[in-house]
Amino acid sequence: MSKILTYAMATKQRQRGASAIEFSFVFGLLFTTFWAVLSYAFPFFLYQVMNQATAETARYALRIDPTQSNAAIITLAQTRLTQELSVLPPRLRRSDTVVPSVTVQTIDTFRTLVVTLTYPGCSSSNKVACIVPPLNLIGFSLPNLSAFSTTSRLRLENM
Repeated sequence: MSKILTYAMATKQRQRGASAIEFSFVFGLLFTTFWAVLSYAFPFFLYQVMNQATAETARYALRIDPTQSNAAIITLAQTRLTQELSVLPPRLRRSDTVVPSVTVQTIDTFRTLVVTLTYPGCSSSNKVACIVPPLNLIGFSLPNLSAFSTTSRLRLENM
């Protein structure tokens, strides 16, 4: 009987650190999953805000008197675009993170307001524009964000 008890106690002593090692494996997997969800949720949020801002700016331009000059229309649209982007944190409103462009183009005989927002992407050369710092794992980066942009167009009037 004492041999069995001695064997059980020796086995228990040998497995003291097993739960810590198992926890470290599971924690690594859970942290990576959590980081992936978080780091792809922020860019998705940014893309949705950019879409909403360009669409609302174009809708706002419907209320602008179309007989105004192109410069006046652009100024009013840029002001509205700045207001729409105010929901973003200050770090994401900088011009090197979200690049705004408001132009009035003449296409055929119509003036067209074009509102574009561009996110330059997160690369090794452009660390400033990273929404979430990338987590470098075994040869790949999480998140690996490329550039994306949104555009809204509105036909103003016949020339």
